[in-house]
Amino acid sequence: MYHPTLWKQYRLRKILREQKRIAIITGRNPSPDDLASALILKRIADHYNMDAKILYTGSIYNKTLANIMENEIEMLPESFDGNYTKFALINTLPGSSNNGHIREVVGDSVSIIIGHSIPNPNNIKCEFKDIRKDINNTTSIMTGYLENMKIPIDKNLATILFYALREKTNMFVENVTETDFKAYSFIQKHIDTDLLTRFEKPSVKSETFTDLVCAIKRRMIKDTHLFTSIGHVKDTSTLQKVCRYMLDLEGVTTALITAVNNTRIYLYAESGDPHINIKNMLSQIIKDGEIIAESNHGTAIAPLGIFGAINDEEGNKILIKSIEEILSERYFTTLVTS
Repeated sequence: MYHPTLWKQYRLRKILREQKRIAIITGRNPSPDDLASALILKRIADHYNMDAKILYTGSIYNKTLANIMENEIEMLPESFDGNYTKFALINTLPGSSNNGHIREVVGDSVSIIIGHSIPNPNNIKCEFKDIRKDINNTTSIMTGYLENMKIPIDKNLATILFYALREKTNMFVENVTETDFKAYSFIQKHIDTDLLTRFEKPSVKSETFTDLVCAIKRRMIKDTHLFTSIGHVKDTSTLQKVCRYMLDLEGVTTALITAVNNTRIYLYAESGDPHINIKNMLSQIIKDGEIIAESNHGTAIAPLGIFGAINDEEGNKILIKSIEEILSERYFTTLVTS
């Protein structure tokens, strides 16, 4: 479940409004998921005028992430000055092996515990807890609060969340849930692709991430077949990369990715199903165009014709939507009859 219950929203809001200072503590050597989740809780606390600080033990291995969050985080001190009125734990528990000396510092006086895959959640006693075993990352859980509680989101926060989701799911290949896609959809319009490239390897183009976000948002799945569009494309080589990511989603055996530029429509398709011939399929979808294909993968290119003269943004949106509707119908119809 992506959206937290109204009761959980109310309880969290009530706790944050009642107090003045909160320490948000992650486990040792915090992962991007730990830090992103803690940052969301801090932003929610800030929204309700509560002084919040993120504390951690060990090291943050992604130095770019550490630098971006420099003003938001501190090392967990050996002791507190008594000014913190609340303690929150992210992806850890008092006394866990992954949190250093948290128990020595805060004892058992923890008010909030949020995380995934924390053992024996029913035995945990605190004012507020949200622990979900069916979700593989806490960033998606916390993004649900961010959206439902209408907390403002900026580019830095959105990009950190995007990176944490991507890192935790291995580019949406492993342990992906519908909750992850909903979180992705909510933050995607705020992502700073230039900042994102600072987190990633230099060889990965920012356009690939932008196109992947569009593809996830626009995807349609019937049985084991996926259709999606990345809209207006700058670099057509990203179609193949995006298609590979889509094929790694659980249950997908065949994927078709479409895009347009000012003069042409591009399609790239790939399938792991030996009963589907991609070359024949593309020939049925695109009647008047160039097809370069083998039996299991291929590309089709068709002229955009008079529609290439559309220059205004609204007209382009209508054009892309119309192309998506026509091609998706042909794609799914072709697969059913093949």
